[in-house]
Amino acid sequence: MPLSPKTASEPTTVKERYEQALLAYRQGDNERAEQLCWEILMIQSQHADTLNMMAVIARTSGRGAAGVELAGRAVKVKPHFFAYHFNLGLAYLDVGKPEKAIPVLQEAVRLNPNFVDSLAALGSAFRKLGRLPEALQAFERVCSIQPKSVENSNMCGVVLHEMNRLEEAILWYRKAIALKKTFADGYSNLGDALFKLNRLVEAEEACRQALLHNPKSPQAFNNMGNVLQAKLRLSDALLMFTTATRLDATLVHAWNNQGKVAFSLGRISQALTSFQQAFTHKPDFWQAHSAWLMAHHYLPGVVPKTLLDEHVKWHGRHAGNLVPVAGAFSQKKDPDRPLRIGYVSPDLHRSLVGYCLAPVLKNHGKGAFLPICYSTNPQADSLTNLLKTSAAGWRDIPPGRDDVLVTAVQQDEIDILVDLSGHAVGHSLLAFARKPAPVQITWLGTVHSTGLPTMDYWLTDGVATPMEHPQPMVEKPLFLPDGHLCYQPPDFAPPVSTLPAASQGHITFGCANNLSKINEEVLSLWAEILHLVPTARLSLKTRALADGELCNRVKNFFASRSIPARRLDLQPYSPAVELLAWYQTIDIALDPFPYSGNLTTLESLWMGVPVITLPGESFASRRSMSHLTQVGIPEFIANNRDHYKHLALAWSNQPSALATLRGQLRARMAASPLCNGVEFTQNLESLLRKIWREWCQS
Repeated sequence: MPLSPKTASEPTTVKERYEQALLAYRQGDNERAEQLCWEILMIQSQHADTLNMMAVIARTSGRGAAGVELAGRAVKVKPHFFAYHFNLGLAYLDVGKPEKAIPVLQEAVRLNPNFVDSLAALGSAFRKLGRLPEALQAFERVCSIQPKSVENSNMCGVVLHEMNRLEEAILWYRKAIALKKTFADGYSNLGDALFKLNRLVEAEEACRQALLHNPKSPQAFNNMGNVLQAKLRLSDALLMFTTATRLDATLVHAWNNQGKVAFSLGRISQALTSFQQAFTHKPDFWQAHSAWLMAHHYLPGVVPKTLLDEHVKWHGRHAGNLVPVAGAFSQKKDPDRPLRIGYVSPDLHRSLVGYCLAPVLKNHGKGAFLPICYSTNPQADSLTNLLKTSAAGWRDIPPGRDDVLVTAVQQDEIDILVDLSGHAVGHSLLAFARKPAPVQITWLGTVHSTGLPTMDYWLTDGVATPMEHPQPMVEKPLFLPDGHLCYQPPDFAPPVSTLPAASQGHITFGCANNLSKINEEVLSLWAEILHLVPTARLSLKTRALADGELCNRVKNFFASRSIPARRLDLQPYSPAVELLAWYQTIDIALDPFPYSGNLTTLESLWMGVPVITLPGESFASRRSMSHLTQVGIPEFIANNRDHYKHLALAWSNQPSALATLRGQLRARMAASPLCNGVEFTQNLESLLRKIWREWCQS
């Protein structure tokens, strides 16, 4: 009896089944292909091609672990075949293990140096691990083998982009676009690189080309939004970010950008939603979570205890698993020895932090206190140079490299480390969570508790934080006796002018705070003031008012309350000298609430313009109150909204008294504790010495 074809020759059967499986795979019938592969393995369990095919099917079906296992078996059967190493490398990448993919892909490249897919995958693995020079080398090698590869030319640009070698990245993006005129991703990446070089006109055109060739690219909409935001076309930018998140609800940076623009436009509720979407889709997106916390301070009626709970949750979510620096501190527990004080900030330039740290660095007791600054932002100006010359040491820390900061603080043997940011943009709280210094303090940029159990103290004063009713916080408050900061006025400030009302014939109220602070409750109160003082004008000056749509929204708000546009003066941002000169047109400044002015209040007072403020329970609402108290003009502090209106009306009817105060205010401020750098620093040093002695005794 003749044998059937099935039993006559088993190898032929395996071959035929493999060919049928391969055909099914190529036709997209993975289920049939996988069934045939299992049949083959029942016959020949070490059939390498079959194992490899099943690994590919598993990978492309989302079964990453199975892909790793099957590809690994194929490699064991045929360890000298590059394609199996390549697929195993891809499988490791699929399951998020680039460190395991690298040696496998390197072997694939060794076995077949000209197989560009292995090189490209190797480049991707290096990139995922942040080994960017090696990633670039891999992608450049691909392009040397295939010089007309659009995708890999683009990837050379992407890696250079991430290395901040933007000019070189641009050359690669342009090469990719030259190879494919409709390459939307190339245009989008080019637009982002140009944006980061502040070449905004070119950046906008590149993003337009990206959207022309792919009108459904969420990343292109996000990049266009960044460009428009930089051009202060905020409403248009918000539309771009909103479109990006509609196209891809998981694009977390677009959600975060949407939140930032909505915040700048004063749309706090929308900003909160956007920030929350960002860290919901990416749970470790601590920057968006911090922005969400900060935005809450701008909402009327927020309960401080509720905010504290949310700040503590931030620590638990993002820093709770961070292990404090191991081992005992090496610092000698000598209560009277010279102390090394570290100041950490991304704002060591013309900013509130810069102007208020300058007198401290200048007056720190020589020898007894050694201030070392850790700048986490490369932005610099003339004030940066002044700070550098005043500090005993200066360390430039790459942005976002909290690990580098922790190491530097340890190496410098800092005794007391001072955070100058709180949860503001660019903060380094993840470094403070590691407790690299024996004693840690938050100051200046802080408006609420950091929520970190490793943050020991918060520098404040008895006005901004009433001793009898301090707002709830994790840190122990340290009360400075004469205000919580000291201001060094800019040397370029123009002279104080005479009272503008004397020549204009009417009072001009003004506010130069960010629009995010000016909520509808504030605007409504100001509209009531304009009705009480029917000849008065209101001048607002802030960056967001460069946006025409926003200006119309503000005008419409006042129009709905019967205030015509002719009584409003809406001005956009201008450089510091021009901003200070603007105060020469203002008679009385109006402070927003519940997030009061800080540097804005200091600048207003220095220019001779008193500020009417309405403090609340929170530290953020009481900073202007503290400054006015230190200067000696508490009569501008309101008890409630009716009192706020009364003060505006009363002072509007006293132009002579206003003119006299205006002529005296700069000198009074200069002589007050607010500008007494020597005395302030002595008070600060007394507190620093006190808490150091307490640590030595602990």
